[in-house]
Amino acid sequence: MSAVETRTIPWSWYTDPAVLEIERERIFRRSWQYVARQDEVAESGSFVATRVGDVPVVLVRDEEGTLRAFLNVCRHRGSLVCEGSGKRATLQCPYHAWTYGLDGKLVAAPRFAREGGTDHERLGLVQLSLDTWGPLVFVNPDVDAAPLAEFLEDAPAKIAQAGIDLDALRFTQRYDVELDANWKISAENFLECYHCSVAHPGFSAVMDVSPDAYLLETQGGRMTQHSAPRTASSTTSWPRTRATRGSKSRWRSTSRWAPRTAPSSSASRRASGSASSTKVGSCPSPSGSSRTSRAWSSTRSPERAKGGCAPPSDPRSAGRGPESR
Repeated sequence: MSAVETRTIPWSWYTDPAVLEIERERIFRRSWQYVARQDEVAESGSFVATRVGDVPVVLVRDEEGTLRAFLNVCRHRGSLVCEGSGKRATLQCPYHAWTYGLDGKLVAAPRFAREGGTDHERLGLVQLSLDTWGPLVFVNPDVDAAPLAEFLEDAPAKIAQAGIDLDALRFTQRYDVELDANWKISAENFLECYHCSVAHPGFSAVMDVSPDAYLLETQGGRMTQHSAPRTASSTTSWPRTRATRGSKSRWRSTSRWAPRTAPSSSASRRASGSASSTKVGSCPSPSGSSRTSRAWSSTRSPERAKGGCAPPSDPRSAGRGPESR
């Protein structure tokens, strides 16, 4: 395709709130998104509160060891049921004490019968689609979504062919970055490497970022980027000078996972000849900015150090009503 035929999407698609709402409904509420690691909910009774786009989600491991995902919204007045992470025998809404089992069923509601309530079964937490890939947990708010394997297509095979064993990776640290930008700008920045040789000379010295080697492929609703590490004989005519930075902060967030048998020194890691980075989700916050999560610490992040069910500042703002999903 020539440069004349190539067009970018309209600028309004980055700034119009109406477009963002359409994207939330048609993309983030209907697609698979990375939400957590399996080891965060490894034990029976453990839970983690998270989000898929603007949809509040709670992951829970029930007594039989089944991992489930629910809309983290009480069916009564729309309060968040849980925040943070922890371990509980039940999930109780902090607003009116509606209590749900780890299977999502409503087990108790004060004055329920007195007010004419009779159907506990119909008022359980709304279950969402959940699937895993190695140590990674994915959620899709669409209960009729195709399996995660169909969405990933050949991505697991490519990861395996690159010599990466996802099940052998161990978590080392996590930090969150929120960018004051539309989510598409963040995704586009991560997916193209046109800027790599100028902005990331260190990365470009290790990975081949030439146009014919750094590949971006689109398949269905997924994009994949991959490149081979440079060899001693690799050469490139691309510039490697560092770009001059302006006054604004640099957008940068990186994911790092280490093999369980990782070498102890950085020198031996460099000598291994392999390099990888996995970008596992970028979703719009309610304000339309992009929030990305990156992980590499052996301890829980501060926001997950204290788990529990606590009322938000406006309980009714968490959901869209008792029957909404």
